[in-house]
Amino acid sequence: PVDQCRFGKNGLICVRKGNETGWLDRTGKVVLRPPEGLRAVSNFDICGFAKMQDSAWLVGCVDEQGNTVIAPEWNDIYAQSPLRTRNERGIEEPPAFITVATEVIQPAMVIKGAFTLSGHQLIPAEHISLDPHYPSQLIIARRVDGKCGCFGFGGDVQIPFQYEELFPCGDTLFGAKQGGKYGWLDQQGQTAINFEYDAVLHRTAFRGNRFAIVAKNDRWGVIDRDGQTVVPFDFDRIADSLIHHDLFVATKNKQRGCLDASGKTVIPFEFFSLGDTTTSEYFVGSKKGQEVLFDTNGRQLRSVNGLTFSRLHKQLGPIRLRNRSHMVDVLRPADWFLAARDRTTDGEGVFHMTRGI
Repeated sequence: PVDQCRFGKNGLICVRKGNETGWLDRTGKVVLRPPEGLRAVSNFDICGFAKMQDSAWLVGCVDEQGNTVIAPEWNDIYAQSPLRTRNERGIEEPPAFITVATEVIQPAMVIKGAFTLSGHQLIPAEHISLDPHYPSQLIIARRVDGKCGCFGFGGDVQIPFQYEELFPCGDTLFGAKQGGKYGWLDQQGQTAINFEYDAVLHRTAFRGNRFAIVAKNDRWGVIDRDGQTVVPFDFDRIADSLIHHDLFVATKNKQRGCLDASGKTVIPFEFFSLGDTTTSEYFVGSKKGQEVLFDTNGRQLRSVNGLTFSRLHKQLGPIRLRNRSHMVDVLRPADWFLAARDRTTDGEGVFHMTRGI
C-alpha cells in the first residue's frame, strides 16, 4: 500500500509512501527515483520532480533514465500537446512534443517558455501564451509586452512579433491586428489580405468556410479569402450564425433581412427580428407581432411536412404535455416550434422545428 498514486508517462505510476516518492511500472517495480532531496510528481505526459523553496514548490523534469533534463526552477511544468502522428482529420502532424514551463512573475501574469523533452529550450520564458497550431506547424505566442507572433516547432520565429492580435483562421491563414486595423497573413508571415478593417468576427472568420464578416468605417460587410467584397459595407450589423451555409442575416436601419454569398437579398429587410431555428432549413422573421417562416431560398412557408401552422413560437421553457397519467417534457428551452393542424386528420399538435417531429 502507498499513500498516493497517479498514472504518469508511458504507463508509469507516480507514487508516494511517507516521505519517499518515485515511479513504478505496472508490476510494482521501482523504475525511476527523483534526484536526491526532491519529490516525484506526474501529469500523465511528463516524469517531473519538485523541491520546496521559499514555501513554494518548484518543479522540473527527468527523462526515462532518471536524468535531469529541466532543472526544478518552475512553478509548473506540463505537456502542451501529446505526441501524435495523425490528427482527427487524418492529416499527419509533425513529431514535436512541446513541454511548457511557467513561472509566476506577478499575481496577474504567468510567463511561459518551451522545451523539448531532452531539455533543449525552444522558446525563451518571456511569453504569456503559447498555443500550438498543428495544420501550419506554428506556435502562436504573445510576449509579456503584448506583441504577438509565431514560432516554428523548432523554435525559430516564423511570423515577427509586431502584431496586437494574432489568431488562426483555418489551416494556413492567420488573422492579425496592426495599428488598430485587421488583416490576414499566410503562414510565412506575408500579408494575404490588407490591414484595412476596423473589426472582425473572430469566431467564424475563414474557419471551415470561405468568408469573413468584417467592419470598415462603422459599416459591416463580408469578404472572401482573396479579400474581395462579396457583401457590400452597407449594414449596421451582420450575424455569423449561418455563415457555414453561405447566408448572412444582416441589419439595416433597424430592419433585418438575409443575403446570400453573392450579396443578393434572399429575405427582404422588413423584419424586427430574423433568426434561424437551430437548423439550416428555416428562418423565422417577426414583424408587427406576427411570426413568419421562410426557407433558405427566401420563400415564405405556411405549412411544413403537411402541417399547416397557426402559431410560431420560440419556447422559453419546456412544453409539458399530458400523456395519459404522466406529464412529459417534449421541448427544450429556446427551441422553435409550431402550433400546427394536420390537414388529413384535422388534429392539432406541436411540430418541433429542429427535430422535424
